[in-house]
Amino acid sequence: MIKNMKIGVRLGLGFGAVLLVFVAAVLMTTLSLKAVDNSSKQVANESVPFLMTAYELDINVTEVAENLTDAALTHNTDGIKEAEKAAGVVKEDLAKFKEMFRKENDTKALKEVEDLETAFNEFHEHGKRMANVYITQGKEAGDKMMVELDEDHEKLIEKVEDLQKSQVDEAKSSTQNNIAVVGKVQRILFLMGGLSVLLGIAIAIFITRSITQPIGKAVGVSNKLSDGDLTADIEVTGKDETGQLLTAMKNMVEKLREIVGDVKVAADNVASGSQEMSSTSEQMSQGATEQASSIEEVSSSMEEMVSNIRQNADNAQQTGKIALKSATDAKESGGAVSETVSAMKEIAGKISIIEEIARQTNLLALNAAIEAARAGEHGKGCNVSQ
Repeated sequence: MIKNMKIGVRLGLGFGAVLLVFVAAVLMTTLSLKAVDNSSKQVANESVPFLMTAYELDINVTEVAENLTDAALTHNTDGIKEAEKAAGVVKEDLAKFKEMFRKENDTKALKEVEDLETAFNEFHEHGKRMANVYITQGKEAGDKMMVELDEDHEKLIEKVEDLQKSQVDEAKSSTQNNIAVVGKVQRILFLMGGLSVLLGIAIAIFITRSITQPIGKAVGVSNKLSDGDLTADIEVTGKDETGQLLTAMKNMVEKLREIVGDVKVAADNVASGSQEMSSTSEQMSQGATEQASSIEEVSSSMEEMVSNIRQNADNAQQTGKIALKSATDAKESGGAVSETVSAMKEIAGKISIIEEIARQTNLLALNAAIEAARAGEHGKGCNVSQ
């Protein structure tokens, strides 16, 4: 299926995969950093402020105890008033803790704060009674309550310290969680970065091979074709651009094989025809040679005939001259020779006819010589001398 994809689609999917890994890394990093941000906000807005409140609670509880003790020892009611103010702050701080734990639905911590609040209220009331005993009943009665108040104060401070410890632990936990998340983000970035690099390399190698291997086949076939080798077998395994190229080259090779086959058949036919033509030419040459030989014989006979006719014509001319002379002599001899003169004239007319025949024969011989010359080089010897 992948081999049938266009090269552009493959490149798009490859870069898309790398981009997807990058987006996933960014998304996971963003979510992790958001968790760190939320945890940091919790530390800044809750853990640290409530940790400070827990330490403030310790201070205010101690201040309540000191003010009540001061009022008891000095018989000054102003200490009781100052203790009331500090107790009000303690109650406000405890109310903050209860509200926070209710929001977090932390029932265990909420119960601990409620127990702490109950213990503080009892401590506060015990302290006020102690101060009143010191003021109204004297030091001896007050000292007994002082011992009890100190014990209650120590127990109360232990509960406050437990609350402080829980807030410190929560702050540490949030901080450690942030550190762990940051480390996780670093590992995610490192992992995703490495995965992106490996995926990019793998995709690059895969896409490069899917392009270069078919092109290499095409180059190999082209080299064979340039060397005149039409036996190359092209295997097409895809329908992408390189597959289309190999298909076109395969069709071209098959067409070239067909053309070469047709040319070979035509060449064989031409060779066979050439052999037949050569044989026919030899036969024609032999015939022309024989014809030229016959024409030479005819020409020789015609020359001999012409020579005889010329000789006869010369003899006839001589005879005519003699006849004319005889006629002249006969005229001088008288009318008795008139018939002889007429006969001689008739002989002269016959001789003219013979000369005409000789002339026509000479023309025929000339034409025969021309035809022999056209028949070939073997007819050159057949020309008749004029």
